[in-house]
Amino acid sequence: MFKRGSLTLNLILAFVAVGLAGTLSFAVMIRRAGMAEFGDFFEMRSRGNISRELVDLHRRNGNWDEAAEFFQHHVRRAGSGPEPALLDADGRVVVQGAGFNVGEEVPPDQLRAAIPLMGKSGRVGWVLYPAGRGPVFDPDEERLILRLRNALLGWAAGGTVVAIALGVVLATRLTRPVRALTEAARAVAAGKYDSAVVVPASGELGDLARSFNQMSASLASAQEQRRRLSADIAHDLRTPLSIILGHTEALTDGLLPPTAATFAVLHEEAQRLDRLIEDLRTLSLAESGSMRLDLSPVEPLALLQRTVNAHLPQARQRGVNLQVGSGAGVPPVRVDADKIARVLDNLVDNALRHTPAGGRVLLGVEMQGSGVRFTVGDTGPGVAAADLAHIFERFYRGDEARGRGGSGLGLAIARSLVELHGGTIGAASVPGAGTTIHFSLPL
Repeated sequence: MFKRGSLTLNLILAFVAVGLAGTLSFAVMIRRAGMAEFGDFFEMRSRGNISRELVDLHRRNGNWDEAAEFFQHHVRRAGSGPEPALLDADGRVVVQGAGFNVGEEVPPDQLRAAIPLMGKSGRVGWVLYPAGRGPVFDPDEERLILRLRNALLGWAAGGTVVAIALGVVLATRLTRPVRALTEAARAVAAGKYDSAVVVPASGELGDLARSFNQMSASLASAQEQRRRLSADIAHDLRTPLSIILGHTEALTDGLLPPTAATFAVLHEEAQRLDRLIEDLRTLSLAESGSMRLDLSPVEPLALLQRTVNAHLPQARQRGVNLQVGSGAGVPPVRVDADKIARVLDNLVDNALRHTPAGGRVLLGVEMQGSGVRFTVGDTGPGVAAADLAHIFERFYRGDEARGRGGSGLGLAIARSLVELHGGTIGAASVPGAGTTIHFSLPL
């Protein structure tokens, strides 16, 4: 039922060991303390009875002539240790015992330990019990003590059985979530990333179960992203490759003339492939933290002006007004200028592609706490709320944007480069009124 070395078996053995140790310790303690108390009680009762009988004996006879016979039959028993002594009223030994012979006078310091025998006319004698004498039980007392000992053994055995039963129940209950986690982990190892376990109400096992479910959900999401990534890469590679293959086959078969226009198409599609591969490489390096940053103080306004100058021909061609709106007085920020320029290029390129003729793309920068905040806003159609949370994901493109160009990696690369600088990036959009992408960098 339980595997050797399993947590359940170890817990059961631990519970049994603790329960058994506690039960046996309690039984031993009760046996020792209880038997000692019983012995003291019976001994005191026995000594009290002996004292009364000795007083009655002296009252009947007026002397201790029959005391020796009384001691022989009622006091001295085999195996009871050193025998007690009977003393007369003056402390002289009448019946030998306790290390004294008949006729000896017991010293006052030892006489203080003797039990006085008090008659109606006063003290008639003493009984001196030796220090090493143990309790002496009669047959009834011995039978009672034996029954008590057997009862203690029964309680110990019962406690052991209860400890084993509780150990099995508690160990099974405690390890049930662990077994569920084990099965779920095996399922995840087999590729079933959507495996989850029932979360206990509270405690460390509950925290572990919740962490496992979060990990499983993250793995399932990552697997789905990898599938989409593979599909999107295949989709984005297929179009330029199909064009290149089609044109080269047509050139080979003589169906297309080897003109400059034909080779321009081939060159443009090859550049498209090169850009896609370079974007994937950049994104991979940035997300893995392997990209090296060449940090230096840079004027934020200069970064914006450089971006506007670079994209101004494209903006004029599309009939879009591209300009810097604000940024005066913002102090230098320590960044990798090329990487942040790449971020701004991607954001502006994305904004220009989604802004109709007659629209505007506005760049700005301002102080924000202990950092600076860059903004790139457009007057395009905006982004639906359902899409806004996903626009920084790789290859994510809303249905309306699909087919308008771009690899779907621009915003993902921008997010990775900003986060590599220790910054944050976000977006705000009102459908029909435009979109603003903003990112913040520490000074």
